[in-house]
Amino acid sequence: HTDSDGEKMKNLHLGFKRAMAAYLEVKKYSKGLEDHVVICTHADNSPLEKVAKVKDKSKLTAEQRDALRKAKNKNRRITIEDKLVNEFEVAP
Repeated sequence: HTDSDGEKMKNLHLGFKRAMAAYLEVKKYSKGLEDHVVICTHADNSPLEKVAKVKDKSKLTAEQRDALRKAKNKNRRITIEDKLVNEFEVAP
């Protein structure tokens, strides 16, 4: 996920690059990963947390800028979804 700052297409590309980087790192340690992992980027379509838009950030106090940065950071995350199907029967 990314935040809503900037152009939507750039955020979409950035989100994909982040997800791919995480995928490639995990893939180093897991054979067959490409068979059961889904990579999806949401750009600014589904933020974890709503962040207020500020027109003139120069008027913010240092504390307000810090709070805004921390709120946006929560939207910059990678979620890895594993679709692995259990091949073993579960005993009753």
